[in-house]
Amino acid sequence: MKEQNQLLPIPHRILENLKEPILITDKSGTFIAGNAAAYSTLEIECAEPGNIKQYLAISMQEISKEFHQLVELQRNANTLIEVKVIEAKYNYFCFLLNNLTINGALQELKYSFSNGINHDLEGIILYEVNNGTIIDYDSPFASMFHYAPQELLGMNIRSIFHKDSVHLLYDHVHKHPEKPFLLTGLKKGGAPFYVEAYGHPCEYQGRIIRICLIKDITNQELNKKRVEYLSYFDAQTDLPNRNYLFQVLKHTIAHAKEQEKGIAILSINMNYDKERYHTLGYAFDQKFTRTCADRLTAYVQEHTFIAYINEKDFVLLHSGLNNRREMEVYVEKLINHLKTPAYIDNQEVNVNVHIGISVFPEHGEQENDLLKHADSAMYISRSTYFSEYTFFQPAFHLHFKSILTLEHQLKRAMQTNQLQLYYQPQTAFMNNQVIGMEALLRWKHPKRGMILPLEFIAIAERSGLIIDIGDWVIYEACRQNKHWQDKGFNPIVMSVNLSPIQFYQRNFVTKVRRILTETNLNPCYLELEITETMAMQNEEVSLQIIEELRNLGVSISIDDFGTGYSSLKSLCLYPITKLKIDKMFMRNEYKGNQMIVRSIIKLSHSLDMKVIAEGVETKEQFTFLQKEECDAFQGFYISAPLPPEELTGYFIK
Repeated sequence: MKEQNQLLPIPHRILENLKEPILITDKSGTFIAGNAAAYSTLEIECAEPGNIKQYLAISMQEISKEFHQLVELQRNANTLIEVKVIEAKYNYFCFLLNNLTINGALQELKYSFSNGINHDLEGIILYEVNNGTIIDYDSPFASMFHYAPQELLGMNIRSIFHKDSVHLLYDHVHKHPEKPFLLTGLKKGGAPFYVEAYGHPCEYQGRIIRICLIKDITNQELNKKRVEYLSYFDAQTDLPNRNYLFQVLKHTIAHAKEQEKGIAILSINMNYDKERYHTLGYAFDQKFTRTCADRLTAYVQEHTFIAYINEKDFVLLHSGLNNRREMEVYVEKLINHLKTPAYIDNQEVNVNVHIGISVFPEHGEQENDLLKHADSAMYISRSTYFSEYTFFQPAFHLHFKSILTLEHQLKRAMQTNQLQLYYQPQTAFMNNQVIGMEALLRWKHPKRGMILPLEFIAIAERSGLIIDIGDWVIYEACRQNKHWQDKGFNPIVMSVNLSPIQFYQRNFVTKVRRILTETNLNPCYLELEITETMAMQNEEVSLQIIEELRNLGVSISIDDFGTGYSSLKSLCLYPITKLKIDKMFMRNEYKGNQMIVRSIIKLSHSLDMKVIAEGVETKEQFTFLQKEECDAFQGFYISAPLPPEELTGYFIK
């Protein structure tokens, strides 16, 4: 040892009285001073000259200001010494020593990591870096991986972690020992799960080993992956969503520009009859959407990408078509594939397909424009029914924009009382008296003036506004009818047309009952009109709704009779009170019209149904119907639809 009067970073008197093992060396590792606790830790009986390398498996070249490792004791391979080095003045090193057994080292590291990083770590494992042999571990680690307490000893670390992440046990620990990293563990039997790991390098019996602290974070990681999945995929269809579509389309456009190639963007709507949609319920509709997604997925090819946008709208990108003819051939084959009837819950469902197509760069070079133009073309295809697929044209966008504007204005119209009801008298042939009124919806636009239903009802149905509009129409018609009665006029029947969407609401009968109660109108003075297509589309459900309405005392009539596909034989199954002959049969251009009208009247009377003819405009039509004993009529021959204040002259007090 050096002379006692040598300058030291820690005075001898203080050094001797410290309980912590402290050893002072020079730059070469030669002992300068130390306390009894330090010599005891190194298993030296007394202070004697020496070098740190004689007692610890350590190289002075590795010593740095931040040196902190577990080091093997040379004289006892089962003992690890925790070594911290502080570079002191006078070119000395202070070694702070802590004697640990293997188990003690594990506990010390576990305590250090869990407190320093604020994690409740569940297990610890020691493995050799060179060959991956597992040296030691604690019981929580074995339990986490579903192994018996001694079963993992001697196994290779690669056997309990997935091959795609096991490299992190080597690379990450060496480069970033202070940072956690994610691994995919494999339980006994091969079941994967996610763990968070913290690694610490050290030496043991002359070998380089790693100590890893492991925590099971499967639930957290699955939740994270779920959030990431929902950000880019639709959970119902398992298809990419709009976010993912925009990223792919942006990349595809950039690639197409480099290759000077085109891209076809297909906006695809797949639907089925509205009557079924509003009868079979949400669960059935979800199954239909999934069926559509599966059909599209089965049609994916090398150059295609499919995304689900909303409801029943999909987008398909195709970057492998060279010209318009190739696009047409591809789309026609696709439509034939998608149109095949679907079988859902033992029901055959006819699939309606409409596709709008925009082409890069002909119809735009930005993803927003291309998608918007494809959607406009699809909307035109749905609206006109002229073709099942349509290529975008500049005029389509203007039309589509006007439709969206009208939809927005229609919402506003409902809030600002722009909607009105006009009424057309229904007159009996027997006494030429008004026996009823048909309520007809009108939209008094502040700028465009009066808008007829033909222009906006389809928009209301597609947007879902028809439900609120339909409720208002029934309420206002009942209120107005009761108002006329309260003024002393003879009671009449008020007829109201129903939309299929409105009729097949699950709570429709309840709504009608509530409206009758609120307006205090006797149910016998309300008549609801449905088309024969509605009546025959889903016979079981239609019959149930009609019977419930009839039990309320409400009359049911079939509107536009003769334009659908029903027969009187089928209609006799329903408790129908009246048939309305469509106005097309009032025209004289077809000589068979009178024969058809004559047959309808006679057969209806044989089934105890009343008959009313629509669209009567001339004396000749009136005389013919009167001769054939038609019960009633309505049309311009008596009166056009009028606002309520102009109809009082048609009533009898």
